[in-house]
Amino acid sequence: MKRFYTCAVVDDEPEIREGMSNLVPWEDLGFRWVGAWDNGKEALEMLEKEPVDVLITDINMPFMDGLALSEQVLTRYPGTKILIISGYDEFEYARRALQLQVHDYIVKPITLKEFKQTLEKLRDFLDAERSQKEEYSKLRQQLAESLPLLKERYLAQLFTAVPDLQELQERFHYFSISLPLQGMVYLLLMIDTCSVLQGETLDLTILSLRNEITLRGGESLLHDEGYLVGIFWEETVNTLYGKAFSIAEICLQRFQEHALGPIVVCLSEVIRTIHQFPDQYRITRRILQSHVLRGEGGIVLVRNEISQENTQTLEPFRQTLDLLERGLTLIQPVLISKAIDELVSKVVLYELSPHGFHLLLERLAALVVVVLEELNIPLSELFPPGAGPFEDLRSIRTLDTLRNWLSAMAESIQALITRRQEKLAIQKVRETLGYIERFYMQEDLSIRRLCEELYISPSYLSALLKTHTGKTFVELLTETRIQKACELLRSSDKKTAEIARLVGYQDPHYFGLIFKKLIGKTPGEYRKNYE
Repeated sequence: MKRFYTCAVVDDEPEIREGMSNLVPWEDLGFRWVGAWDNGKEALEMLEKEPVDVLITDINMPFMDGLALSEQVLTRYPGTKILIISGYDEFEYARRALQLQVHDYIVKPITLKEFKQTLEKLRDFLDAERSQKEEYSKLRQQLAESLPLLKERYLAQLFTAVPDLQELQERFHYFSISLPLQGMVYLLLMIDTCSVLQGETLDLTILSLRNEITLRGGESLLHDEGYLVGIFWEETVNTLYGKAFSIAEICLQRFQEHALGPIVVCLSEVIRTIHQFPDQYRITRRILQSHVLRGEGGIVLVRNEISQENTQTLEPFRQTLDLLERGLTLIQPVLISKAIDELVSKVVLYELSPHGFHLLLERLAALVVVVLEELNIPLSELFPPGAGPFEDLRSIRTLDTLRNWLSAMAESIQALITRRQEKLAIQKVRETLGYIERFYMQEDLSIRRLCEELYISPSYLSALLKTHTGKTFVELLTETRIQKACELLRSSDKKTAEIARLVGYQDPHYFGLIFKKLIGKTPGEYRKNYE
């Protein structure tokens, strides 16, 4: 599919704008005509909504000349190419254009043939520039593709011998390894991939699981010995086991679809320092191998091995637990309600023993911990000090109590996320209004500049402003400026030109047009009526 470069024209002569629109075969030359404007002020406002690849502008225009417009555009949108077409052939204009690094400066009159040739050269230039960017992107991609292999080999070395702290810091920084070196407790997850059917399906499953581990804040590698190893860390043991157990369940489920025999997912003991990695790797590998040899599948805790019977006990609940986790993570009340109903029904249907019910409660506690981590909700926001889902669920003895606890937890999570989102939205709107109030007098004030201060995207801020005020950024800025102008007209004898400058308009005539558009009167008429 052919891609066109967007193009717009700024010229105060209607016949020039109409001629360019109607006579130039834009698409044949590789361009898509966006529109034309009669002054630089209007052009800047429109470009804020939709930047273009090429801007063609005259020099002599009202409100803002072509050179000033070019400077503003190149500052805000450095990728835009500017063609200046002017009747001025003085050296000073051309020198200023060169200083601004406009793409071309063309002196009128110019024939249609000459103009088409200029556009063809510009198109070739843009094509070459695009090709260069694509080539550079390919080189970066090739480098990025080689780094994961080097990173994986370095992580594997941690299971044989751990280097000193300085080398670890340097290598971790180079490979973007997120594993913290101090202040955490660690845990290894290990799977023997040799017991899984080999081929493309296995590769895709491993890739999917490694992505899952990364998304949940861990590191992973495929060891030369055939083991998929995940590394996890947290500040507390309780939270660490909750995260690792959740991933272990996902690994077990996905590998079982392509298994040649029972699948074993082994979780190491808690590791207090990175220098214990080699010993814990060997211990975990030994226990994993023993379970594989005996044909015992499931999730195995090195500290307290979970038998195949326990894993089978909760097998009928696997899909329901996945549904509950998805509902809580996505804040979907319908999914949550369905999952809770299924969970309670299955406990009755399968006549779950007290021991099995205890295992289910532990699994639910780990699930809640994982959900809160994904939503970035600290336990302290939902539980009193020293408490958590494991402590709460240990005291549950009836299905009604379990249903009520899960429903209340879901409502608490939803209410917290809703309050957090609404609070953030209102805060950003208030910051925007305050920013306009402080800097309305600056002519170059724009939504992009504001968004750089607030660290949010222009589109997101525009949506917030529209929702909470019903107005765009430009409308809010303009209303503030005109409101301040009205105050000055009522309280001072300053001239209109001076007031225009004080509220952010360098051009008194343009200020007058905007003032009359909003107030319905000229500044002079407004002052006279007030007096």
